[in-house]
Order: sequence, then C-alpha cells, then structure tokens
Amino acid sequence: MLPSAENLIIHPYFDAYLKLVQLPELQGELAASTSLVLDTMNSLEGTDLSFQYSPGKWTIAQLVLHCIETEAIFNYRALTIAREPSKPNLAGFDENLYTENVNSEGFDLEALISYFQSVRQSTMHLLQGMRPEQLVKVGSANGHDVEVKALFYVTSGHWRHHLNVLTERYLNIDK
Repeated sequence: MLPSAENLIIHPYFDAYLKLVQLPELQGELAASTSLVLDTMNSLEGTDLSFQYSPGKWTIAQLVLHCIETEAIFNYRALTIAREPSKPNLAGFDENLYTENVNSEGFDLEALISYFQSVRQSTMHLLQGMRPEQLVKVGSANGHDVEVKALFYVTSGHWRHHLNVLTERYLNIDK
C-alpha cells in the first residue's frame, strides 16, 4: 500500500506530495527518487540556473536549493522525533524566507548536485539507523502531529513535485 495522509500521521496538506510516491518501501522509494533527481539535474547541463519562468518565481537554482534544504530540515525533524524520549514540538519554517536568503548564485550545477548527494546520503544513513519503533514515533512540527516515516516519504514526494514543476514550467519538457 502506498503511503497517504490516511495511513500516516501527518497534516493532510502533505498528501499532494505523498500521492507522487511510487514505491511503498522507504529505501526503495528514496533510491528511485535519488535517480530521478540526479537524472533531471544532469539534464540541466548548459541551462541558465538563474532562469525564472515568471517574474517573482524562484530561479531554477533556488527551486533545487529549496528541495535540498527542505530535505535537511525534514531529516532534523525525523532525527529529533525518533531520538527524543518525549514528544518534541518543533518549529515550522518559511520556505520563501529561506529561499530569499540563500546565496543561490554561489552554486553552479556541479555544486548543486554535490549538495544534493551529500544531503541524500545523510537521509539514507539516517533511515538506516532507525529502528522500526522509531519510524512510527510521533512528534509535532509547525503545530501538527507528524510521524517519522511520513517525513521520509514526504521528502521523496516533495522532490517529485518540484521536479514536475521544473520540467513543466521551467524546461517545458515531458518526462
């Protein structure tokens, strides 16, 4: 059974991302999304990473950095919830504020790929170090209950969502 907000403890807002998950097994899903991210990023060779498809929208580099840094934040949440003996209450974050304050000009394609690979490797190691009972632990993030394993699924679905946006609105190609 594929994950959804109905069978995981997470705010229903994230169901849009969960619907994009293609494999029920976490490690397999994260491995598949890793390949998808790398294939898409490698296809950006020669692309202007400062391109915006519309004024006021993120650049390609900002979109990619948003996904990388959101994954890192979700990893922090998963780690904290899994390891704390009591239910932690973690703050939310404003993705637009974070994106406005990143030095996206400091990243070329090679650096973006390296950053993604580092964070994703961390994600995979974090997942590997989770006991089954830790994956079902629940904490609070941004005022809503969230289950550890839901954060890993949402990470993959979040990437899939933004890769769809990237290919449809920025690159105008079909995948």
